[in-house]
Amino acid sequence: MGPAAAQLPEWTLGPSPSELSTFWPSLLGAPGSDDILAMALVTTGADPRTHRIVRLAIAALHPDGTVSRLDAPIRVEQRLPGYLQAGARTRYDDLAEGYTWDELVPSMLALAQARPIHVYGAARARVFIAAELERAELPPLPLPLIEADTLLRGLLPGDRKPGPVAAARELGVPYREPGVPVADAEALARVVGRLRERQRSSPSRAVTVEIEEQREGYRPLPFTRAWLANVPDWPGVYTFLDEAGQALYVGKAVSLARRLGDYVRRQPSAHRSLDALAVRTVDVSIRSTASDLEAALLEARLIRELQPEFNVARGTRAPRTIIRADPDAPSPSVRLVSETAADGARYFGPLTSGKSAQTALKAARAAYPDAFLRKRTDTAAQRQAVLNVCALLSGQKGPARALLQQRMREAAARGDAAAVAALRQALRDVQALELQPSVVAGLGPGASLLLLEPIATGYTRLHLIRDGELLVSVSWGVSALPNDPDALRALEAELLAARAETRPSPPPQAIAEPEDDDWDDDESADVSVPPRPFHPDDCALVMRWLAQARGRIEVARVPRRDHPADD
Repeated sequence: MGPAAAQLPEWTLGPSPSELSTFWPSLLGAPGSDDILAMALVTTGADPRTHRIVRLAIAALHPDGTVSRLDAPIRVEQRLPGYLQAGARTRYDDLAEGYTWDELVPSMLALAQARPIHVYGAARARVFIAAELERAELPPLPLPLIEADTLLRGLLPGDRKPGPVAAARELGVPYREPGVPVADAEALARVVGRLRERQRSSPSRAVTVEIEEQREGYRPLPFTRAWLANVPDWPGVYTFLDEAGQALYVGKAVSLARRLGDYVRRQPSAHRSLDALAVRTVDVSIRSTASDLEAALLEARLIRELQPEFNVARGTRAPRTIIRADPDAPSPSVRLVSETAADGARYFGPLTSGKSAQTALKAARAAYPDAFLRKRTDTAAQRQAVLNVCALLSGQKGPARALLQQRMREAAARGDAAAVAALRQALRDVQALELQPSVVAGLGPGASLLLLEPIATGYTRLHLIRDGELLVSVSWGVSALPNDPDALRALEAELLAARAETRPSPPPQAIAEPEDDDWDDDESADVSVPPRPFHPDDCALVMRWLAQARGRIEVARVPRRDHPADD
């Protein structure tokens, strides 16, 4: 027997298997009526050959505005992925009592004889259902599926990240629980109904749609294990392409195999903002790079060149991950900045993220609030507070701990439990505070940085950056940066000499659309020079990358002979 109706949400019908064959025909009436059918699936992953459908929902919107629903858990013999167990996408922790495909097929045959079914992601749904029927040793099911995305694109132009949720919001359709299949199916049916109303009121908006069929010559579905087999475990850039070969989205990864493998392990629509992208993507082009930094720069250039509609953030701003403390200013202050300057202030960072920088400031503010006053009161007290913050950020936690403990005792004596709890948390934040000395503090014009980036076991990539610009990257087997100033200057000179003998990399237009299955493995290149001119956004990108990668790279300033203090 199928699951009892009591197990289902209150707004879901749960007929028994014996009732399924008559359930839909009795609700739909004669074929060709005005009912609108919509379907949604939940799968354990993206590959129809290895992953399974664990839930299937169908909704019928009737002309009077009422909706009939079927929410069917599918019996599977494998453990569900964690992301399905943790969320509401399946409604059950154990699907052992779900329907079998033998029980579902008679009902679905009745649907096939009634009218087309709207699906968001019809091609993938068709292949998944065919794979399940093949495993159950059942004949193919000629379901007439309509790709709902075609309707949404034709009637809702201009939406930066289209999809069922965006369409429902645009049309004023209630969407109770996005990601729960029965809610997805009902919302889609209502969206299609609202679109039909628009078409009737404005015939010029009418869009011709075709039933999605499995045709000869289709490219294999992306996000499958077979498709992933040739993706290198190396840094690089990937581009999702639509049927016309246009770029939809450009992304980068420290490991292409791991990043794209995540798209295989999970149902594509389960990824944030990937719903419409997964439906429209028919191919993925890959370009591996010799390092993650070079991948980040290549990603930015391709986004500028190709303007993919799903890459919403066009520009690159350096993150505020550096703490600037200026005790000697007329109004002493502590604040977050995105870059340093040779202005006499003290800089700490860059931290690994904006969140970690905010956490560090929160700990410093709790101990020394006078350092963060916006209105000048007692300048001498503010200056001392800023100096105390500098000491704390330099690793001297003892005075801050003693101060917070004293305030906590005073609050406890007053009986102020809320203040005690806040001070106790501040004490924890101070204790957990760890900052590394900044290598970018006070960098003046012409200053150089050497970055050593580990890529794989026994492999490293050495970068030379000057004024925020990546000049050259090399693979020379360097395992650690030298400490001696003369050795650092000599290494910089070697890199500049190698750069002078190397042609810049090709511009983005030449690498925008690699040939199918032509993985351009650049990891063997000893020396690479970024294309010129260097885009202004790339300086901000390099600083952002430096902050994010700080924990896994080695960085050294190259001392300049005209600045003896650098030595």
